[in-house]
Amino acid sequence: MKGYEIGNSDFIRAKRNGLPLVDKSGFIKALWELNEKVCLITRPWGFGKTMNLGMLDAYLNLGYKEEGKEWFKGMEIENHEDMRRLRNAFPVIRMSFSDLRTGSTESFMNGLKTMTSEIYRNFKEQGAFDDAPEYDTPVISSIILKTANEDDIIYSIKLLCRMLHRHYGVAPVILIDEYDKPVTDTYNESHHEEILGIMRDFLRFILKDNEHLTKCVITGVSQVAKKSMFSDLNNLYVNNILSTDLDEWFGFTEMEVSEILVNDDGIVDENKMRIAKEWYDGYVFGNTEVYNPWSILMYNNTGKADKYRIETGGDRIVNDLLKNPDEEMQKKLERLLSNEGLPMDVRTEISMRDLGNSPEDLFSMLLVAGYLTAVPIAGNSGGDVPIAEGNIVKIPNMEVRRHLAAMVAGMYDGGTIITNMTKLTDAVISGNENDILERLPDVMEFFFPYGKARYEEGYQTAFMACLAFLGDRFDVKSEYVAGTGKADIWVRRLYGPGCNMVLEIKRVEEGQDPDILSRRALEQIMNHRYTAGLKGRTPVFGIALGGGKPSVIRKELFI
Repeated sequence: MKGYEIGNSDFIRAKRNGLPLVDKSGFIKALWELNEKVCLITRPWGFGKTMNLGMLDAYLNLGYKEEGKEWFKGMEIENHEDMRRLRNAFPVIRMSFSDLRTGSTESFMNGLKTMTSEIYRNFKEQGAFDDAPEYDTPVISSIILKTANEDDIIYSIKLLCRMLHRHYGVAPVILIDEYDKPVTDTYNESHHEEILGIMRDFLRFILKDNEHLTKCVITGVSQVAKKSMFSDLNNLYVNNILSTDLDEWFGFTEMEVSEILVNDDGIVDENKMRIAKEWYDGYVFGNTEVYNPWSILMYNNTGKADKYRIETGGDRIVNDLLKNPDEEMQKKLERLLSNEGLPMDVRTEISMRDLGNSPEDLFSMLLVAGYLTAVPIAGNSGGDVPIAEGNIVKIPNMEVRRHLAAMVAGMYDGGTIITNMTKLTDAVISGNENDILERLPDVMEFFFPYGKARYEEGYQTAFMACLAFLGDRFDVKSEYVAGTGKADIWVRRLYGPGCNMVLEIKRVEEGQDPDILSRRALEQIMNHRYTAGLKGRTPVFGIALGGGKPSVIRKELFI
């Protein structure tokens, strides 16, 4: 088993330290052959965007001409003779917006000054300004000294392009990482529009009518609406999660994962592969199914399947949109948590200004942030369009299902409510009525004021969030047609420990007896044969909930 460095997304650092890497160098050829001057590539967090930008830097940057001679030996890109002409042939301007502070417009501008100053200082040390025209020298000096005014900072990278083109005789390549982070980080903040305006002007000067630019590659999670960020740009090529170009270069394919998850003898560990598939597979980008690279490397190094997703700005927006979902939204979330797919037209282009105006905005953010994946309906090949028209959206794997279930519960930190949810699930699996009765009030109290949902479907959603922790060993359905009716929750064991289950849930109205309702719920299961299609041990539950003490009645069946 190779030990991959956790948290390293720096290609050059990995090469300098002799660290193992998955070979994605074919991305360089695939990107260049698109023949697009300005490329915006969006993928969820953790899918190798930063690593791929670093690889581009290492391959294209003339500053690594001597040091980088060994970096690509044995990698796929070396098999393509036609790409040798690009090898260390360009000055490269690389920047990332991941660490710029966004607490205020002033702090953001200060961060932008620092970033541009560092970029300029690096090129000054290489002698790139030695032949700069005298009239440009004061501005160059002010940028380096961080005394430049806002207008000069906004214009600074376009000026640098001209300086580098003049000095090296070749127009530079620009690599921009996490361009959208300042925008998503300030969602719903009072200074959001100001920072959006700064970013729009900064990028417009770099990209619009820049004759001193060979290529610009921009990466991020969200595809910020063109009218907000790129309104003046006509030459923008967008590659998003639905695009069929570049689909295999972000995320690990099954073959790449099998080369990682090997035992000490170099043989694929089939048990690890099965677990990895359940936990981290299932994303579909274009026509390719991929695993989450970050989580695969964490699993490989720790040997433990767990939820390794890290909270991002997109998480904060999703959590905000999850507040107070209506009945229709609850039903959709319930279907997703039950492993069902939803046919849906979801936009991959996000307008932060309008976010929250449409009920579909939540699913748009879930899609671009990597909580959902979009699978084209037969006959639709996807394509580079801003709307996932003709797609089925679904939760890709166990890791995301658990993370989303925690978010549905309103928690990020795996705190008390998550513990109670998992314990309630364990109690349902074991069939222990006393444990179920003990856990139900705490869980329902968290989801609903005084433990009472406005609709019966709300209880189903809460249970589905709990049962999301079961994973792919169980087929979990809500409102499932079985026998002569629809079971509220229908669970079939697929493999491993556990059993089938059927749950019928009743909402206690004013003056109703919970015990009578729970018995009616159990009778409904039996009378309508909701256990149809199940084989083996199958406990069935009649449950009554509604603000007071819950009532649970259980019957054990062997089918």
